Amino acid sequence: MRVLVVEDNEAVAKVVARSLEREGFQVEIVGTAGEGTELAPSVDYSLIILDMILPDGRGMSVLRTLRERGSATPVLIVSGEGDVDTITEALNAGADDYLQKPFVDEELRSRVRALFRRRHL
Repeated sequence: MRVLVVEDNEAVAKVVARSLEREGFQVEIVGTAGEGTELAPSVDYSLIILDMILPDGRGMSVLRTLRERGSATPVLIVSGEGDVDTITEALNAGADDYLQKPFVDEELRSRVRALFRRRHL
């Protein structure tokens, strides 16, 4: 299963990738909203992990574009923004879950497993 990580912080992206690779996922990393918007619909990803603050825009625009194009790929937001308004906006725009940075590695993996359980119900 393939996962796309849209994260501009290289250290965070590597932590996420290593964690998911331990779970057996093949991980691709991009660092901008533009790359995420371009790559996400062109590959059959099992999951997209998306940061909200990217150097060329907001992860919210990537999320909205995916949903407008009809993508049902689960999206887990992983972001330093943790105010209720931002979380609510992301979930209402089509995010499947929201994890605030900093996070514990095991919580990330648990949320990913939960997303796949829900998808297979």
